[in-house]
Amino acid sequence: LFSLTNSSMTFNSNPNLVTISSYPNYRIINNTFSNYQTALSIDESGLGKDCLIESNAIHMNEYGYGIQLYHSNANISGSNIINSNYIGIAGLRNSSIEIIGNDNYPYQMIYNNFNDEMVFSEDSFPNSFKYNLIFDSFQSDNYLLKCVHHVDRILNCSGNFWGEQFRPERDLYPYQFMAYDPVWEPGDSVLIDYNPALELYTSAKYNVQIGNYYLAKLQFKQIIAEYSRTEFAFHAAKALITIEKSIMGNFTELQAYYQSEPNLHYDDRISKLSDYLYNYCNIEKKDYAAAIDWFEGILENPPSLADSIYAVIDIGYTYLLMDADKSVCNYTGRIPHYKPDNTEKYYSDREVLIRKLLESSEEYQTPEYTTQLYGNYPNPFNPSTTIVFSIAFDLNVEMNVYNIKGQRVKTLINDRLKKGTHSVLWNGTDDNGKTVTSGVYLYKIKTNNQTFVNKMLLLK
Repeated sequence: LFSLTNSSMTFNSNPNLVTISSYPNYRIINNTFSNYQTALSIDESGLGKDCLIESNAIHMNEYGYGIQLYHSNANISGSNIINSNYIGIAGLRNSSIEIIGNDNYPYQMIYNNFNDEMVFSEDSFPNSFKYNLIFDSFQSDNYLLKCVHHVDRILNCSGNFWGEQFRPERDLYPYQFMAYDPVWEPGDSVLIDYNPALELYTSAKYNVQIGNYYLAKLQFKQIIAEYSRTEFAFHAAKALITIEKSIMGNFTELQAYYQSEPNLHYDDRISKLSDYLYNYCNIEKKDYAAAIDWFEGILENPPSLADSIYAVIDIGYTYLLMDADKSVCNYTGRIPHYKPDNTEKYYSDREVLIRKLLESSEEYQTPEYTTQLYGNYPNPFNPSTTIVFSIAFDLNVEMNVYNIKGQRVKTLINDRLKKGTHSVLWNGTDDNGKTVTSGVYLYKIKTNNQTFVNKMLLLK
């Protein structure tokens, strides 16, 4: 258990005040954190039964985040005061987050942060979220609540207070999918929003807290079986990892469940989560080679730019775990470039990638596509990069790579593609399979009546 209570910390040369990495349990209670880059940076943690952030004052961390979560569990509760940071709270990569303030004074407040108050990836949107005062006194152009990488589903953020000048179309993103009613007025009676799935999920969480893991496991699986179309099934699938970690359980058996349970594969979203959790079991089994191979598969054919960034972060983390584990043989995958040189550089690079994920400025669009070249990632790169584009209709598409002299180096696509978003990997070779030299290259995509060109830099 990592525990930090009743402390006051301000001004330090370290960019992050508290970094919690790979701790199953943690408690952060009644502290004051100010004048850092990021106050609390939490990754791969809280996957045991304790993950409490309660009644802290977190402010003036103006170049980073009040709380930053990456594939972690967090219960942000009580009367935390989170203000005057760059971003108040940020959560990514299948984190399980609860943000439940006191329903009477002292209240939990997230307000007047310099950028957005809270930003979450869709897979980390809080599963319990109420009794919070969230507002921006300066009425800036930033969001009170933002969800990046959103898919078409309703996001429940009801039961919170959003300030006297609340305008959902301005303050929530994407506001069309934010269920913010009923709005809570501080001092009003407690909101009752129980339903059978929530009751069962709450009971399962309680059983985890008291160590009744066997019953909790049965309840989480019952949620997946009986309430598979609810968000509680999504969170229950994540929670099964917590159970197995707590009891030193059978991750091979859990993998079989993730792979075979029909209710975890009824649509692309839940199937994507199940595949990720299946691979996370490889890490828990110390089958690092299998885990690395899975991430490399994503990097070679990424469903989206965000997926490729997540894979870069996760494969680096897996390599660090493997290097620290003296009980296993060292292994390098087929894309060795993504193996970190050292821990310090990994975390430095990760901060850049996380900011890119959280500060996506793409406006939500209904699924009508435009023909557009989005760019390539990473750039600069070595040895490979992924180019992302979309087309408005089923079209003949040609994509070529050229050197700076305008000579064609390689044809990446020459085919008829269906409308939508596409990606293609260039591995730094020419049409003959020969590795090209370092330098600036152009890539050009041509459809029936449009042409797009962009630059990329290969460094060795």
